[in-house]
Amino acid sequence: MRFKIFLTLGFAFCITLGMLFSLMDLYINIYDPEWNGVFSNEKMKNNEKRIFLIGASNVYSIDVDRISEKISSNDVEYGIYNLADMSDIPTKRMNSVGNLLNLEPDIIIYGLSITDFELDRDYKLEFFNNDFSYYLLNPNEFFRHFFSYIIDSDFSERFPASPKDRMIQSIKYILRGPDYSSHPFINFNKNEIVSQDKIYEIYKKDMSFNGIDTNSDNEEIIAVKKMIEMFQSNGIKVLIFTPPYNELFFESTTIEEIENFEKIIESISKMYDVETLYLHDELMKESIWKDPYHVAVNKDSRIYTDKIGDWLVTELDE
Repeated sequence: MRFKIFLTLGFAFCITLGMLFSLMDLYINIYDPEWNGVFSNEKMKNNEKRIFLIGASNVYSIDVDRISEKISSNDVEYGIYNLADMSDIPTKRMNSVGNLLNLEPDIIIYGLSITDFELDRDYKLEFFNNDFSYYLLNPNEFFRHFFSYIIDSDFSERFPASPKDRMIQSIKYILRGPDYSSHPFINFNKNEIVSQDKIYEIYKKDMSFNGIDTNSDNEEIIAVKKMIEMFQSNGIKVLIFTPPYNELFFESTTIEEIENFEKIIESISKMYDVETLYLHDELMKESIWKDPYHVAVNKDSRIYTDKIGDWLVTELDE
């Protein structure tokens, strides 16, 4: 009897996990700038030209509505959409690249992060490195490490929000469309800027970086190159920038690893003649941070948005 109960619970868990995985990826594959959900007949303005920002969650705090206003003041009409998504990496973005092409953007601005090219981690070693007493005191850490071990991936990165909240948000998206049409995949809600002292207190003990994978067969590098080739062959202009990190992040890596990352970006930029803006270490000491990886969505952290906006205006003027 007890075995049947455990078997039933395990089966239910697998079904729920599968549904969550599917929903997390589904809405990014059905996105359309005019999409307002299956129960809505409303349509957004069908802009003649479109600019898409893509990348991981460290891209989402870029306020594309503010950039759109800046561009409009220069007599250029574009619809700009921030398509950043949680835990996005190039190989994951490849799953929806066909949909991006179908939407026929004029420009794609790709935020390529240092962590996009991180070496594989040994999740089995990480799971067994902690004492049992640590897991007793921190049961959430037990589940995070255990499921990371099971799926051979960082569980907190694959499920960066509460699974329940993520599923509800996904279903809501399918039924009525995104809350913010220009930021469809992550809620563009204001959050407070956290002091550097508080960031150190909360995150320093868990900060780690496994190094850059510089091998030529790195799947993420291959995926980036393939996407750029697809975009350019369809007449889409590609721009690259490197999203910023807080100074705490740089304490967990080395100058050599940062240089390895920069070499990867420089190589891609030269190979495909792509203009690049380097921001990964430019804003690290600014008081704009929500955590070591994300700039806060806040009027006092607009320097990030304005850096991208000014750069884009320059590129459009050329």
